[in-house]
Amino acid sequence: MAIDFLPEQKGDMDIIPRTMLQFAVGILLIVALLVAFQLGTSSSKTKLSEISEHEKEIMEKAANLIQLQKPEIKISFTKTDGYQYVVKIIGSTRFEGFHDQTFIPVILYKGARARDAKNPDTTMKPSEARILNMEYHISSGEPPVIAREKERKYEGNIIDNQLLILKNFSFLVKMKQGEIPFIDIPDIIIIKEPRFGPCTAEVHVQCPYETPVPVKLSLKDEDKKCKEQKPDTCQKSINACGAAVDLELIEFNPESLLDELKPGRPKCINRIPRVSISVGEIKQDNFKWKLGEDLIISFWKNPKEQELEDCWLTPYKNTKCLDLLIGGYSIPIPLDSYTA
Repeated sequence: MAIDFLPEQKGDMDIIPRTMLQFAVGILLIVALLVAFQLGTSSSKTKLSEISEHEKEIMEKAANLIQLQKPEIKISFTKTDGYQYVVKIIGSTRFEGFHDQTFIPVILYKGARARDAKNPDTTMKPSEARILNMEYHISSGEPPVIAREKERKYEGNIIDNQLLILKNFSFLVKMKQGEIPFIDIPDIIIIKEPRFGPCTAEVHVQCPYETPVPVKLSLKDEDKKCKEQKPDTCQKSINACGAAVDLELIEFNPESLLDELKPGRPKCINRIPRVSISVGEIKQDNFKWKLGEDLIISFWKNPKEQELEDCWLTPYKNTKCLDLLIGGYSIPIPLDSYTA
């Protein structure tokens, strides 16, 4: 026999699924907004640290409009939550435009942009030449270069994504994380989250005329030094460009008390390996190649519109921004530019 609901009961029963549906839709909207926010934030950071093809094209076309000749570069830094860099550039500058031009010098370094802190803007006349003394303050999470171009051996700390220059070799360290499979101990405890396994320091070795070679270093017992255990995973030797390269992961720096109290193991990118690296003599160095890193300097018109004031910092937020770009180019940073 069919059961008929009274009108009041039907209404009550309809409210329940409708309420649940509204609740579910609300949750989905919140999730969608959070995802959109995260994507927008990630996109913004990416655009800030990269040069688009359009921006690069404009720079190349007008590269000779403002010429910075043989600049002297000095870079210092202090360690805070990330790194605070001070980049000083002094160079003879010549303007090849047809009329007076006021511009803002800007650099892109370590994934961040900054304008000249000493001179908010600069005005130059056609064919004018002068010495520009510029200073830039950069905040970045990217670590500084370890420049030891006159030495054949380095022993010390090196962190994830840090570049070491040793004689005519470069070494870039990438910390890799291993995982131990889920552990299920019946009736005692179930570990539902993966435990991080051994950390590997992957050192990318680069010499003048060969492709980079990744060398993996790890400690079987991360609480002991390499010399206190079998060295088959923590000591490696390779031949690069005809020269011997010896690498050793001496130890991981001891964890702080706070790290020791945390459940599981710390993330490998936060562990600091202490290494020993030595290089031999390259017999045939017939190739000239650039060690170290670059910075990009660009020159921007000083806008009259308030909405375009930050175009030098975020050139993709407004379609009119790149109209303000005068030109720019990449500058190799000499290895003697780095100061402690």
